[in-house]
Amino acid sequence: NAEFTEFSDRYMDTLFDICRQEVDAEYKKRIITEDLLAIFAAGGHAREQAYDDDYDIIVLLNSDDEEILSYCNKIVSKMNSDIIKRGTIPHHRFADYFGRFVILMREIEQLLSEDRPDIFIEKSQILGARLVVGSHRFENEFLERVVKPQIFDKKEDYIKQMIGEIHSRHTADKKQLLPASNIKESSGGLRDIEMMMLILKAKFNLKGPVNSKLFEDVARLQSNLENDLKELADALNFLKNLRDVYRLTAGATDIIVLEALRSPANIMGYKSGAELYRKFVAMRKKV
Repeated sequence: NAEFTEFSDRYMDTLFDICRQEVDAEYKKRIITEDLLAIFAAGGHAREQAYDDDYDIIVLLNSDDEEILSYCNKIVSKMNSDIIKRGTIPHHRFADYFGRFVILMREIEQLLSEDRPDIFIEKSQILGARLVVGSHRFENEFLERVVKPQIFDKKEDYIKQMIGEIHSRHTADKKQLLPASNIKESSGGLRDIEMMMLILKAKFNLKGPVNSKLFEDVARLQSNLENDLKELADALNFLKNLRDVYRLTAGATDIIVLEALRSPANIMGYKSGAELYRKFVAMRKKV
């Protein structure tokens, strides 16, 4: 994961520079975007996990200038074409809201200020984002203008909505509306752990990426939670490894089928698929 993340981040940074040079040649000038434009990774890549079939991106612009906005959209469009050529689908978070790839900082501020019961979805995307292209000055302003006032300062509401969503999915799981072997969505699966990580980040105003190191950061602040946090970290590593190996050997699905676990069991060091499946069930119960 670490090596793949480092490679992907460098690729995105280099690709941005190349595409900007191409757009500069079309404009016959350079439009200054330093400290104004930033590209954030979202989803699994923001958590520094190797992704498979898509790349979640949030592109933010801290300017209302129409020429700069058009210029930046052209750069990102060229980046999209190159990413697609390499067999990966760029998924632009918030593009459906605003009808373009590049989103204005003030638009995100307005969106997250909406008072509705499902606003935790958009807030989670922002809270989990990780800067890939852009300056630390932009990142700091993003934190002060967006993350702090809309999430950290309203953490009680955010955490309440997140807990409500977890309970709602657990209820659906008990009613068998979700497949019992879904490694991501069922009770104790990856989604539960990821949501708990976001809750912890909001609770303690943490600035780092949402990855396994977050458990260590929280343990230093709350030593009484150290054992529970270690169990969550162990569960996250096991479930993520199982999901990756299963997707490589059995199929690109989150539904774990016992009969398809022979190869994953061999790779992960288990005697049989049944033993690995029992570990999978036990880990989810522990979460």
